[in-house]
Amino acid sequence: KEYVSYLDRMDVMVLLDLIGTANPKFYSYFPDTYGLYSQLMEIEKRLNSLGLLDAEPPRSETHYFDS
Repeated sequence: KEYVSYLDRMDVMVLLDLIGTANPKFYSYFPDTYGLYSQLMEIEKRLNSLGLLDAEPPRSETHYFDS
């Protein structure tokens, strides 16, 4: 049986801490990757609802991935 690492199982990785600007926005420009983009929008909503993302001003929600 061939070993499959966590990296082998990843479809996408976004390092938001390396963007370098406050409140960046990401848009979907390519139909082939819109499914991944939609998943990122849902993940962001879930993390916001759990209070796990820091936003400016405090107590607001982030909107990195908008449709």
